[in-house]
Amino acid sequence: MDKNIALSIAFSILFSISAWAAIPVHQANGEKQNQYIDNGVFVGGRDHGPLTLLNVRHSLKGKIERLVFDLGQKGVVGGVERPGFFHISIQTKPQRIVIDLENVTNTKVTAQQISHLFSKSPYLSKISLFEDSFHQNMTIELPLKSPAQMEVFELVTAGKPGRIVLDITSL
Repeated sequence: MDKNIALSIAFSILFSISAWAAIPVHQANGEKQNQYIDNGVFVGGRDHGPLTLLNVRHSLKGKIERLVFDLGQKGVVGGVERPGFFHISIQTKPQRIVIDLENVTNTKVTAQQISHLFSKSPYLSKISLFEDSFHQNMTIELPLKSPAQMEVFELVTAGKPGRIVLDITSL
């Protein structure tokens, strides 16, 4: 067999296998759509320059657990309206949700405060907060107690901080 043909076949097999393992990527909408995923990624936001994690709120209504992340520019009154760039994935191995917040250089909320908020969570077991000052990103890891699904959307209100809303429910 010709060397080029063998190489071509090897690359075709390699790329077709990686296509099978593609992770679905969804754009976070500006309103709740009731479109939950159990594996994949939500992306959204807009570039604002350096941002601060201003607040994290938690609520439980029925079987839906809601997390709200408020993002704003430090020292700016009235907020940024849309959140900065974000990437939120739900994974099955290990079972967890990973929240990557781009250009978040400061936080007014500690990992201990967030952990306390989630202490009675039916879906989340604990929290890990990682601040990368070199790349100016923040990663929040939320291990899941059992398989779950999530929906992510942005809340935009004039004069308010950008808000990322994460709804979690069981499969």
